[in-house]
Amino acid sequence: MTNQEINHAIATEINGWIHDEGIFYHDENGNTCYLADYCNSIPHSIDLAYAHGIGLKPVGDGWIAYQVASESVSGTDALASKAICLCLLADVTPSESV
Repeated sequence: MTNQEINHAIATEINGWIHDEGIFYHDENGNTCYLADYCNSIPHSIDLAYAHGIGLKPVGDGWIAYQVASESVSGTDALASKAICLCLLADVTPSESV
């Protein structure tokens, strides 16, 4: 998946937003939401990790993010923020490779 696809999946599958067009989404209350670059934003991804019980630890060539409740759900990447995103999506779509 590309960063854009991952960011879109976070917005729709994790945040529950509805895509309008471009970077514009709206939430269940009709509020306009703008797509963040979760894959490259430590503040946005750390917020997601905190809200969804994700831990983070360094590995030899990057980071592994894992569900604290079940370390079998994880994501690994050179960027900590992207590892968090991959872990979130692995938990939502375990049958798909992210």
